[in-house]
Amino acid sequence: GQIAKNTTVPAAAGEENVPITRAMGLVQTLQGAAMFLGPITAGLLIAAFGEANTLLVTTVLFLVSILLVSRLRKQMMTHEHPMSARQAYADMREAVHFILKDAFLSKMQFFGPLYGAVIVPIAALVFPAWFVFGHQDSAALGLFLGSIAVGGMVGGGSFAALAPKLPQRTWLVAATALYATALFGLFFLQPGSVPAIMVGFLAGTFLSVMFAVPFSAFYARTPQRLMGRVGSLGMAMGSLFAALASLGFGWLMHAVSARSAILACALMMGGIALATLL
Repeated sequence: GQIAKNTTVPAAAGEENVPITRAMGLVQTLQGAAMFLGPITAGLLIAAFGEANTLLVTTVLFLVSILLVSRLRKQMMTHEHPMSARQAYADMREAVHFILKDAFLSKMQFFGPLYGAVIVPIAALVFPAWFVFGHQDSAALGLFLGSIAVGGMVGGGSFAALAPKLPQRTWLVAATALYATALFGLFFLQPGSVPAIMVGFLAGTFLSVMFAVPFSAFYARTPQRLMGRVGSLGMAMGSLFAALASLGFGWLMHAVSARSAILACALMMGGIALATLL
């Protein structure tokens, strides 16, 4: 579903004559708005009606989303040959050859999974554990995640407006290094505190730019007919690394603490920033 959504962005931007960097910045802004409303709404619903009823509300929202997506205009692609196991293999082989020949996308197949190994576990596992072990409730966690989402809105809007002012490499290196710095700052703070919320806002700002730059390059460099295949390869590698990293972070938090996992994430992201600089 995520890959399918991603592949619709270039065509939509082309129809509206919007530069792809601005379109990606707007996507990140809207994503930040959704992530801002989601955690806060979830925290309020859990407090008022309990976890089970909150899951029921989520199910209804998914059904509404299905209805909305079904009304989108279809973008049909025609294929020269009927789909078969041999054709699927040939299609993926073509996508791999395209990635290897592209100077930027070939490197991002290495860096992308490393980003995923930090970004996915810290949002889904480390931050919630940090709050639980710190004896904070779901409302405090929702407020913290909401601050990250508001930062994402600011970062996405800033990138949409200012992307042409700086080279994309500068955006990526700076955002990665600053996100690592924000995580390092969280290591010294208490979950639920005002300083933690403020640093979370900054982390969300940098994180949004980190997403915007690779996707902008992906959209600009990849032909529409290959976009689904190239995107699926990147997401498959990222998901694999994220799953393995989640196991590692789970062990680390069990053996030491959630705070130590935040420090590990900061150090890993700092190493990624140095690697992108080089």
